[in-house]
Amino acid sequence: MDRQNKRRIPGYTGTSNVTSVVKITIFLITLVVTSEILAVPKTLQNSLPADIDEIPQDSVELIKQAASRGEPKAQYLLGTLYAVGRFYGQDYSLAIHWLEKSASQGFPDALFELGILHFNGLGTPTNQLEAQRLWNMAAQQGHMFAQARLADLYAFGQRDTASYKKAFSLYSAAAEQGYAPAQYNLGVMYQKGRGVMPNMQQAVKWWRKAAESNYPYAQLNLGVLYDEGTGVKKDHQVARRYYRSAAQQGDLRAVFRLGKLHENCDEPAPDLEQAYMWFTIAAKTGINDAAQHLRQIRPRLTSEKISQARHAADNWLKRYRDNQ
Repeated sequence: MDRQNKRRIPGYTGTSNVTSVVKITIFLITLVVTSEILAVPKTLQNSLPADIDEIPQDSVELIKQAASRGEPKAQYLLGTLYAVGRFYGQDYSLAIHWLEKSASQGFPDALFELGILHFNGLGTPTNQLEAQRLWNMAAQQGHMFAQARLADLYAFGQRDTASYKKAFSLYSAAAEQGYAPAQYNLGVMYQKGRGVMPNMQQAVKWWRKAAESNYPYAQLNLGVLYDEGTGVKKDHQVARRYYRSAAQQGDLRAVFRLGKLHENCDEPAPDLEQAYMWFTIAAKTGINDAAQHLRQIRPRLTSEKISQARHAADNWLKRYRDNQ
């Protein structure tokens, strides 16, 4: 079996699996700015956007003035603008300068962001211990991204009982705040019995919560469970729905499993044209095992059905790529 399909239930996923501060910063801006208004003149308060790309040029000057007055959130935002290269051009030295000023006042978003820079060696030598210290300070204030990132370090680090217990506690704290990657990893902890007694009901509960936030790993896991009747009542319709959601986000394992589900499903009957479509998508995206399934199905379909399935696969791939 192709190595992409060996694992029935995927394991941990790093909650901050990025190598650039740019990606995570934009994510933070989207989630954080709308929940807390920057203490700057009212004209800026009323127009502060939820996305860093929407910040107008005239608002940037107001942010800079507020940062110079010592406002910690303005310092955080200014540091973020330098980190992503918005308006001023990317400058990690200035990003660190302003993030450190904000972090020195205990501003949790700045502590977390500064930890990302230290962890990845952006504008400063790589220093994972300093990153961990900063994330710990943010986590103690309930910062869910910091909690999840620390949990990653414990879950993927020494892999001993004490580390798993710390990871479980931190994932739990972040998951309770609605952070989907942490909810997914908490489910894995329950499923594998790491840091807690094994409990499939709890695993399913947390994967469902993550899936509701459209998290593809959780959707794939739930699809597998409903497909095989593991920990839940077998239901191929539910499995198909979860697989489709994960596939639409580019999860190739879900694409392959959709092909197998349509090929083998007896509720109500196999749909070989659909199976051929999904295996065609899988083959075109690099899953080697898909070619064997295509060879097995091909003699059982008319040339017209094969042509229609290939056309549907091309359309699906085009829509997917257009949406990226």
